[in-house]
Amino acid sequence: MSVSLAPAEGALPKGLEGAMDGEKVPMNRVEEIQHALEPYQKKYGHYLLKIKPWREFLAIGLPAAGQHRTRLEANLVHFQMNYAIIFLLLMVISIILNPKCLAVICVLVMCWMWFLKKNDDPNWQLNIGGVELGKTQRWLGLSGITALVLLSVVGNVIFSAAFGCAILVVLHGVLHPVVEGAGTAQSIDPEV
Repeated sequence: MSVSLAPAEGALPKGLEGAMDGEKVPMNRVEEIQHALEPYQKKYGHYLLKIKPWREFLAIGLPAAGQHRTRLEANLVHFQMNYAIIFLLLMVISIILNPKCLAVICVLVMCWMWFLKKNDDPNWQLNIGGVELGKTQRWLGLSGITALVLLSVVGNVIFSAAFGCAILVVLHGVLHPVVEGAGTAQSIDPEV
């Protein structure tokens, strides 16, 4: 009995063509999203490991005299990802609570969705003042417009959230006791 390794005579059913690479095909929308996020998780997932437990983060106490700077330096390094999460949460809450900012961001998202769809069309030509803009120039133009709109409309909210977060970070950094094993940013003085 012999087995033929030649291709089958008939065509494959629709959806079965393509290379076999052993990769599992997503079966539902959740698996599609997980599959799309997988490269980012591999690339940036190590940052999530730097998040310290929130119970440890919430422990506070008054510093002894002269410990303010030491505590702040050590805690800024040790809790940096926790501080970043707090900043992102404050930013999102600030934007959601301001309907004007929310509306502007929604309009910008719709503009970008239209732009990305239109920019993929190789036949799309954009002339401004008789000068035809290339793909990169269109990207830079819309990026610049987006930055200006965000700074003029949402900038106040962004800077307010950043200032509020900075105050919280400094207060927490000074009030939280230094965690054992956390590296401090101090240099070693050879004279001591």
